[in-house]
Amino acid sequence: MSIPNFSEFKNLIKVVIKGDFTYEESGILDKTHLKFFCKKNILQLMELGPFSVAKVSTNLEYTPYVTKKHIFNKLTFKVFEEFLALQYIVVSAKR
Repeated sequence: MSIPNFSEFKNLIKVVIKGDFTYEESGILDKTHLKFFCKKNILQLMELGPFSVAKVSTNLEYTPYVTKKHIFNKLTFKVFEEFLALQYIVVSAKR
């Protein structure tokens, strides 16, 4: 599954600091997204169903080019990865 990460820093700035929760044409606040998740919520949701989480990673692992986010993520030993990732990639397995 590919799940948008609501706690990405640009989104948090827009919602928490600027107080703006306007839906957009694309991105995390895309009009088609019906629910919003952070990593903790994704894991909780997966535990309720017939599947278990086999692996959770972020889009940073799968982007074929290096960005400032990648460099910052590596320099900070992935401490802030939750706030840098636009989406989580979840691989699940049947229990």
